[in-house]
Amino acid sequence: MRLEGLRALVTGAGSGIGEAIARRFAAEGAAIACIGRTASKLERVASDVGRSGGRAIAVVADQTDPAAVKSAVAQTVSALGGLDVLVNNAGVFRGGALSETDIEALEAVLRSNLFGPFAFCREALPHLARSNSASIINISSTIGTKPVPGCAAYCISKAALQMMTQVLALEAAPHRVRVNAICPAVVDTPIHRERVDDPQALRTFLDEMAAAHPLGRIGKPEDVAEAALYLASPAASWTTGVILPVDGGILLS
Repeated sequence: MRLEGLRALVTGAGSGIGEAIARRFAAEGAAIACIGRTASKLERVASDVGRSGGRAIAVVADQTDPAAVKSAVAQTVSALGGLDVLVNNAGVFRGGALSETDIEALEAVLRSNLFGPFAFCREALPHLARSNSASIINISSTIGTKPVPGCAAYCISKAALQMMTQVLALEAAPHRVRVNAICPAVVDTPIHRERVDDPQALRTFLDEMAAAHPLGRIGKPEDVAEAALYLASPAASWTTGVILPVDGGILLS
């Protein structure tokens, strides 16, 4: 029970990586606030955690709305009695070359992938500063480090998130709040499956992506959850400002 007694807020907890992190943290003893936009998905995860003997609440919030972020943090602190871990996982993907991306499209991606985590960090920091085991984990992407053509807005947003992580790691260090980021490569989540309607085309896409990773497979949400568990746990008490690839070796290729 590596997170026994800790209280964690996980955004995008209704599916994919966020769901895997919420479930893994709960299994290790943390109380969880599942944050996202779809009540039914959040309530399913929270109910499952409860049936397994854990503690979780569901809070509906759109992280592109600063007022909703403020309310979500306040509800979490009120319900759980404080906050020790913030996981900024929620985000959106929008493809397109820079020449095909207008300002409105870029702004929409930045509002979700950068401004949302920024707002959660600002609202959470005063509460995290009261914790004896505080950390923030931002879920970035390998293509925030290694650019990929045709993904301009997403690459930009994730690169900015990584810099925010490291700036905040320095600023929060005097308060003993650790701040780290995880950079997954291609992970089998709804964000990819929803982009490809045809089953055969999806299979081809997943096979091609698996071959692109030196370890020969795409990631599972649980792969990222295990890395997040380490960063949230006392085992990482001297780790901050790290941009951790969890990528099957793709950044080496």
